[in-house]
Amino acid sequence: MNDATANLQPSRRSSDERPARLLLAALLVVTFLLYLPTGSHDFVNFDDDIYVYENERVAEGLGGDNIAWAFSGSYRMGNWDPLNWLSLMATAEFFGLDPAAHHLVSVALHLANVALLFLFLRRATGALWPAFVAAAMFAWHPLQVETVAWVSERKGALSGFFWLLGMWLYAGYAERPSKARLAAVLTVFVLGLMSKPALLTFPFALLLLDVWPLRRINGGEGAASESEERRAAGFERLWSGCRRAVKEKLPMFAIVGVWVFVAHGAQTAVGAVGDSELAPWSWRLANAPVAYARHLLHFVWPSGLIPFYPHPGMWPWERVTAAVAFLVGGSALAARQLERRPFLAVGWFWFLGVLTPMIQLVQIGAHSMADRYFYLPMIGVSFVVVWGAASLFEDDLKRRRIVAPAAMVVLLGCLWATHRQIGFWRNTETLFSRTLAVSPANHVAHNNLGIHLMDQGRLDEAAGHFQASIRAKPGQPQALFNLGTLYSKAGRTADAIGQYRAALALDADYAKAHANLGEALARAGRLEEACASYEAALKLEPDNVVVLNNLGNALLKRGLAAEAEARLQEAVRIDPGWAASRYNLGRVHQAVGRADLAVADYREAVALKPDDAPAWNNLANALVDLGRREEALEAYRRSLELDSKQFSTRVNFAMTLEEAGRVSEAIDVYRSALRERADARTMVLLGGALTTAGRYVEAVESFRRVLRANPGEPAALDGAARILAAAPDAGLRDGATAQGLAARAVELTGRKRPEYLETLAAAQAESGAFAEAASIAEEASAVAARNGRPDLARRLLDRAETFRSGRPLRLGEGAR
Repeated sequence: MNDATANLQPSRRSSDERPARLLLAALLVVTFLLYLPTGSHDFVNFDDDIYVYENERVAEGLGGDNIAWAFSGSYRMGNWDPLNWLSLMATAEFFGLDPAAHHLVSVALHLANVALLFLFLRRATGALWPAFVAAAMFAWHPLQVETVAWVSERKGALSGFFWLLGMWLYAGYAERPSKARLAAVLTVFVLGLMSKPALLTFPFALLLLDVWPLRRINGGEGAASESEERRAAGFERLWSGCRRAVKEKLPMFAIVGVWVFVAHGAQTAVGAVGDSELAPWSWRLANAPVAYARHLLHFVWPSGLIPFYPHPGMWPWERVTAAVAFLVGGSALAARQLERRPFLAVGWFWFLGVLTPMIQLVQIGAHSMADRYFYLPMIGVSFVVVWGAASLFEDDLKRRRIVAPAAMVVLLGCLWATHRQIGFWRNTETLFSRTLAVSPANHVAHNNLGIHLMDQGRLDEAAGHFQASIRAKPGQPQALFNLGTLYSKAGRTADAIGQYRAALALDADYAKAHANLGEALARAGRLEEACASYEAALKLEPDNVVVLNNLGNALLKRGLAAEAEARLQEAVRIDPGWAASRYNLGRVHQAVGRADLAVADYREAVALKPDDAPAWNNLANALVDLGRREEALEAYRRSLELDSKQFSTRVNFAMTLEEAGRVSEAIDVYRSALRERADARTMVLLGGALTTAGRYVEAVESFRRVLRANPGEPAALDGAARILAAAPDAGLRDGATAQGLAARAVELTGRKRPEYLETLAAAQAESGAFAEAASIAEEASAVAARNGRPDLARRLLDRAETFRSGRPLRLGEGAR
């Protein structure tokens, strides 16, 4: 062994720790300043919508049953990573959905990881400057940006924390072995697995650390001239060390075996694991060596880093052959250096082994590799680069003159490249615009950028990106689905239906496409087909309360109230805290005449969502049905306070005021509604209120305004005729005109409205035809009786007797 490697052996910490503390402080300060700009970054539409800003579980924080869900329901998100979810929920609990907070928590985790790596290397090797350079490379390399700057990859930084904490604890165990120290390492290992399955290779990495720098597996370094006896003794020590190291880690390997099934099952459950048809084994086996080589190439020359590297299918054979030759050659060289330069072997096999679960032999998603997968494997590469560079020169002077300046140049280059790479993660548009500049046919970048532009209302630009995504990869349903959503937003319902059906032709189990197809069909009035699509979505996602709610609405529109009630009750059972289901259940109960149940439902809805103006309006309507007018008036007021533009609510409010005898207030509200919208029905209602108030001139003018626009409006004809026939002021009365207007109203309604017949009778009486008036009043009474209105029928018979006695009808004398 030469002197260059001798002083790289493990040693105890120096008595002077001040330089180490200063270097660590400088390392953390520079790293923090480097990543500080992420505090002004937005979330990106690249799983952040799923994991953070559109995720109700995260938004609610740690309350309710969210903690339990993190340990159970998170499995359905593609990984069993409850600590990752709890981390996101805890951030939201204290800081809400502020992007700055979520980004800076990831930065804090990265800082902790950098500190742990430095402390471990300093503790295990005793080499201060190599530990600093390796930790700085880990901290500042642009390949790490994806893990730190992407909120959804919080699990990478969090699992990295437990990995590095486990390394540091293991170094303590190596110094002073005990069951308690080993149990602490095991506990941290399990916590790391609960953050991300990347820790599956942690026990393997500990075995490598046992070789170097901890030197717990060491058979000696005998030369060729040594005796066979010494060689045998060295081999025995090596074998004994290996057995001890493996034995103490058997519980970890057992946990790994269980976790492999858990992780694979979770990915399979959400369809993230590609089958042999979509990703044949030949593609996977060819991609693995190429991915290893590309990761190293990006480490050496980090140019063109993007968040998604599309899988090309089968790589050209010459590229695969070259990658395999490189890996085999590198492995052989590293193995040959095991005794002289163990850091080369450990670093190389660390890189190969730690990256193995993420090398896409089990195809997860549609990418060929990902920068975030290199977060922990980079540690091994830093062993090779840093300690390898130091070992090239035997004396410290040459190292200081050559290696130190070279390291400085490399680290400065990393800082510059990382600063630039962080800028690309500013928001969705900057990220995927950069991705398309590097990879123009990147279907994921086109699709995600399209979603972002669609959310901003830039529909034409978004459509272009969705179509480009479809051209780049015709067999993927997501872009078709998103194009359908865009068409739906643009009001092109027929086109939306076509795109959703095209997406479902590629993936019949695309639950969201079934659900959105149902919405589009419902808008098109094709309610039976819409219900079928909703049912298909529910077969795939039985607990989807949005689909249950929409299906309930569609069934209600089809007149299937019982079926609608059952679906909405199910939605309420699944999520009692979702106001929309309560609201729509109230609509069902109101439609079937159960105003009492409707009131209870609407009260639940407004308790859950107090700012829901339509819910307050419907609550008021249901209260009116129960005759609880004062409560209804308060509900109408609340609804209008929340949204003063609700025309129908304003009219309902006025009608209820009128029914409550507050006619003057009703007139004011009717007029305020008409200032917003010229509506014939409301003008008629205003005329009726003015008539009740005895303001007959204004009432007649109101009815005539309606008749000028629509001469055939029966209610306006009747209202004007009644005043002209029965106004107390003789100057207003005009029997002949009243007769003509009333006769027209009666004719238009087929002589089926008793009130209109009464007006015609009053007009006849005003003209002196009392016998005809009495006959028409008796006819009106018979119509009222047939309509189930006995009180009106009796009143109209009394009216007939009045006309027979030669007395006309006068408003304000008990007459309507």
